[in-house]
Amino acid sequence: MISMGSGSANSVGFVKAAYFAGVELFFSATYYGEGNNEKLVGEGLKDLPRNSFVIGTAAPPDSLDTRTGSFTSSVNVDAYIKKAEGSLSRFGLDYVDIFMVPYSSKKEVVLDNNIIKALQELKKSGKTKYIGLSSHANCEEVLKTAADCKIYDVVMISYNFKTQNVSSLNDAIAYAAKAGVGL
Repeated sequence: MISMGSGSANSVGFVKAAYFAGVELFFSATYYGEGNNEKLVGEGLKDLPRNSFVIGTAAPPDSLDTRTGSFTSSVNVDAYIKKAEGSLSRFGLDYVDIFMVPYSSKKEVVLDNNIIKALQELKKSGKTKYIGLSSHANCEEVLKTAADCKIYDVVMISYNFKTQNVSSLNDAIAYAAKAGVGL
């Protein structure tokens, strides 16, 4: 499957062109263009068969300090669910395929009971098919913790030519994949 991280997309026509060129997975986030990117992607895919593309998005809980990866206060389950519903509204969709918690670089985020409760409610209510995490830091711990807690369907991590400790990260990837986590 060819995917498009749409953070830099700046026109509806660009999204449509990507779709007609074979892109099937579109990933956005509430913080890409302050939510306007979700609107742009939704408009680009409007009127296309819903089963012909996959939408993923991410929203950090309000209490997550995205610089430190730590909570400033307890996660409000209802507020987090409303934040996810805001994404659906901006996309113009009844559900997204993948909903993720970004900046999940610490075990405390991965295992937070309120985040898990909110994500499970989103999945149970049909507002997302899959729940997951994304991280650009401490990826080995995130992958292993996500695999061990058996809640998360998907984890998106940073992996590129700058990746240090590639062997250790590859082991964590294999561990998570063996546990059934999509990567």
